[in-house]
Amino acid sequence: MQPGARPERDAELVAEGWTRCFIAQGTRLEEAVQTYEEIGFEVTTLPVEVAGPCSACFAGEPAFVIYTRPKNR
Repeated sequence: MQPGARPERDAELVAEGWTRCFIAQGTRLEEAVQTYEEIGFEVTTLPVEVAGPCSACFAGEPAFVIYTRPKNR
């Protein structure tokens, strides 16, 4: 499990057909969501608190895990 993950919610999303992609924030988050939607995926995000060695990279604004799944499942 990646830093800051909520195992219960992650397991629920995966059981619903979602694929966990990566953690992003700010502009990168917006661009990734837009790109996934443009290529035909449903997108949802889950806020996470990043701790440990990764926390310095995600300081300053909220971070989110991006999940995707095909629209026509």
